[in-house]
Amino acid sequence: MAARAVKLRGLLPLLLPAVFAVGGCGASEGAEKLVKSDNVSNQVVPASAEAVPASAVPVDDAAALPPQLGQQWLDKASLSFSPVKFGTTRTSIKPALVRVVENNCDQVEDCTYVDREGVEYYFWEADELVFKFINVERFRGRDIPAFDIGRVRSKDDVLKRVETFFDGARPLCEAHEEYGSKIACELDMGEGWTKLFFDGRDQLVYIRLDMAQIN
Repeated sequence: MAARAVKLRGLLPLLLPAVFAVGGCGASEGAEKLVKSDNVSNQVVPASAEAVPASAVPVDDAAALPPQLGQQWLDKASLSFSPVKFGTTRTSIKPALVRVVENNCDQVEDCTYVDREGVEYYFWEADELVFKFINVERFRGRDIPAFDIGRVRSKDDVLKRVETFFDGARPLCEAHEEYGSKIACELDMGEGWTKLFFDGRDQLVYIRLDMAQIN
């Protein structure tokens, strides 16, 4: 698991641009579709919006570690995204998914996939589910199922929902300037973890859930 976790960390810069790039989409039963994505990251924050410098964003104690919850919480968190379990093979659910084609990922079988509800997935070596993603742009005007977040988007409101879902555990938040965010809040669960990403206006833009702990 440790060797795989190290390799998974290396995939993060490659996967997230593709995930942010896709808007809402759907799938036809029994058939896989290829989707050429458009860059929608600029839709999250209007061009006129003034970003808040990361140094101005309050964060938790930098010396602290993310709360560590048991493995059962990872299972509960995964179910809140979708019924598809970590470790599920892509071929077993492929008719219900749409492949997100970005940066010629289809040539090396390294693409992400999205279901009809808008939840995205990444399959290790194209066949074992290891990451789940939510691009908030795809859920505009809709409830986000993950962690019972619903339609709230502001950082304070989102974290209240997350804390309630995790029975009072508060995510550790730190300044984070990648992937369209200014701050990210993390919780560890067994061998896995989740991060919630917020922009310069403290609006939720992205959620990631991993089955493997990254050291």
